Amino acid sequence: MALGMLVNGKWTTDWTEHDEKGNFQRMQTKFRNTVKDLKEDDRGRYSLYVSYACPWAHRTIMTYELLGLSGFVNLVVVEPHISEKGWFFSEDFADTNYSFSFLQELYLKHDRNYTGRVTVPVLWDGKKEKIVNNESLEIIKLFNGIFREFSNKKYNLFADKNLAAIENEIEYNYDAINNACYRTGFANSQKVYESEVTKLFRELERLDKKLEKRNFLIGNELSGADLSLLPTLLRFDVAYHGIFKCNLKRLKDFKNIEKFKDNLLDIPEIQKTFKSDQIKTLYYKIIELNPSGIVPLGQA
Repeated sequence: MALGMLVNGKWTTDWTEHDEKGNFQRMQTKFRNTVKDLKEDDRGRYSLYVSYACPWAHRTIMTYELLGLSGFVNLVVVEPHISEKGWFFSEDFADTNYSFSFLQELYLKHDRNYTGRVTVPVLWDGKKEKIVNNESLEIIKLFNGIFREFSNKKYNLFADKNLAAIENEIEYNYDAINNACYRTGFANSQKVYESEVTKLFRELERLDKKLEKRNFLIGNELSGADLSLLPTLLRFDVAYHGIFKCNLKRLKDFKNIEKFKDNLLDIPEIQKTFKSDQIKTLYYKIIELNPSGIVPLGQA
């Protein structure tokens, strides 16, 4: 896996997401549009492009499954690891819309001169042949919002009564835990790494205490806050502990976090989305972090 991006429609690996001090700084997603009108005739119009291995895409897959949107929105899955030209398709992981070989072709279909990262998830409008959105949080809000009319309505992941608390929790955990794992793993100096890993485990201690007497992050029901945090927890011992050096403790050493994670994983719609082998393949194929590309058999 070589991390790359498109510049004026051309693929390049000559770029960085680090500042001059070695801090990892994630590039922002480019497509932040919405869906304003939806009707029965739009069944099959939209496709969700994902990787089961990617934590940001995993949020959207869980929401997709929990809300039973498979009959309305198509799901297209890329290979679990990234090639020299980015996310790609194969015989086993086929692009059922255009038979593309690489996800970058979808971005270039939207704009042949596109500049930016080629990431999952992607919500694609097949009628307009344009990317609607590639920001995971906004996609799960769309699914819980305008797409809800065509869902099973089993869950309301952003209930009005708890909306502010849910959004605050998501924002806090993104910086403190979700992205903190990446800042730790991709740190380019010892000083930055030690600072980031220390802060990360301080936040995990805080989270463990918070979960001592509760099953959900907000209120007494499953919410978008839980789904936004869970993918990171599911990847922690499987990948982050090893490849990202987030190894002051294992996640299983935090008994309340582990219980929270396992309780959510008991939900059938969530359980079916957790594919640990694909997760390990993605992270241990990051050549910058693991030059041999050897994927371990076990977990931390």
